[in-house]
Amino acid sequence: MRNIYTEFLRISRREPNLGNYTIFARVISHRRLARRNILKWFDRLVDRKDYAIKEKNALINYLEDLTNMPKTGIKQG
Repeated sequence: MRNIYTEFLRISRREPNLGNYTIFARVISHRRLARRNILKWFDRLVDRKDYAIKEKNALINYLEDLTNMPKTGIKQG
């Protein structure tokens, strides 16, 4: 598993038109992170100008659901 920060930087360089929240959502999806870890990295990586303070709880709830989603696709092996 890549470091969240390293993966965030890699995607932001590869796709500079994406917002920080979108990149962060991609990075943490399917990683099964605890809410406190999502909050920690959200505060570090997502610019406060990208969201309204009142929306933060809803955004974190969505990210929490996203990180705990099972991966889809055909299992090889």
